[in-house]
Amino acid sequence: MSCDVVVELFSTIPIRWWFAGGTALELHTGRSWRSHDDIDVGVCRAEASLLASLLDDWQIHVAAAGELRPWRGEGLLETRHENNLWLRRPGGAWCLDVAIGEGDGTHWTYRRDHSLRLPWDRAVHTSPLGHRYLDPALQLLFKSRALRPKDDVDAVEVVPDLDDWGVALLDVRLGGNHPWRPLVERRRRPLTGADVLEVLHLLSAGGADVWVDGGWGVDALLGDQTRQHADLDLALPTRHWSRALGALDRAGFTPVRDDGPYNVVMLDDRGRLVDDWHDVRLIHERFGLPVPADYARWGPTS
Repeated sequence: MSCDVVVELFSTIPIRWWFAGGTALELHTGRSWRSHDDIDVGVCRAEASLLASLLDDWQIHVAAAGELRPWRGEGLLETRHENNLWLRRPGGAWCLDVAIGEGDGTHWTYRRDHSLRLPWDRAVHTSPLGHRYLDPALQLLFKSRALRPKDDVDAVEVVPDLDDWGVALLDVRLGGNHPWRPLVERRRRPLTGADVLEVLHLLSAGGADVWVDGGWGVDALLGDQTRQHADLDLALPTRHWSRALGALDRAGFTPVRDDGPYNVVMLDDRGRLVDDWHDVRLIHERFGLPVPADYARWGPTS
């Protein structure tokens, strides 16, 4: 199927949808480098049931747990890994793979980690021909698990075309030993001293006290930048946690990795990563300092 045929088919269905898979990567780069067995489309799980009645002249099967079964519009459960619908004309070959995604009226949600939520205009883009497609970094993030040869080919072709935001997203989400890490690191945008000062200023203006941590903390101690840094590590008291996140949010930073109740990594459209962590007890233990006697006033419960 061509993109134009898919657009015509889905134009009759009143749901949010977008191109996904290898097609999304080609729409982003404006070129093709391999053949495709089918075409991928993404829809939100909450709206997927509308496909059954409006595509009644198609054979639709749920692909889950290595099996195919006919689908007639019943709810698709994430807990049962019912995340793909395969479509074909009666007697024909499978030609359309509908990926079931998560999202609401304002945000796209990463199905494998619901803490990654992005505004729709960040997650889904529009090609010069008007075709909506999943952001290439998000598509590569989906492909980064259980790698197939074609996924490695896609990464080699697409990572050099990513914007700074996309490179930073993969940088913070891929594991340290992931085979794509050298591709990403070659495109990494270093954080500058001017970036650090800008972030510290906006946090101060937002009423949040912070300590510079990590590599930039060492450079601050020495009074000179000793190497390039991919992000800015910050420590802050729990009582200023919401102030800091609010200030970063107003400046265009979005959470892209949540490491638990005391740590979150945030990213802006310029590819700048800020790694925040808090809890006064943890901060003092990390620096070998005694925990304050009034910890209860400063700690997580406050």
